[in-house]
Amino acid sequence: MALRADFEIINFSSHLGDKKSDIKAPWATFHGDVSPVKNFFIGQRPVGAGYLLVQAYNVNNENHRILVNGIELGGFDIPTESGWQTWMDVIQVGVLKQGNNTIQIKRTTGGDNFIVANVTVHWREVV
Repeated sequence: MALRADFEIINFSSHLGDKKSDIKAPWATFHGDVSPVKNFFIGQRPVGAGYLLVQAYNVNNENHRILVNGIELGGFDIPTESGWQTWMDVIQVGVLKQGNNTIQIKRTTGGDNFIVANVTVHWREVV
């Protein structure tokens, strides 16, 4: 069985938080507690675990969640950092599927205001 790696860059430009005025970033749309659901397509059958890279700004709480196809990723998803960061998180085996997939970011309560710029999802698929 031949495999190849593939990826999708997904733009969020989402400000999650309780106060729109807490972050001055006119390019990031304020969404409150949850980002819009973003879609990405996997053309062939994915194999094994995948991973994602998330660009985030000003995260103060480690309890925010990333959901892929409605399933929360394991562990903590976005660590705290007072500036820009890029973080890698594992996508468990069986979460990604051939065809349409979804990704969404959920903010926990507690006053944190942060931005998610882009998320890049990586996977291996059968050729």
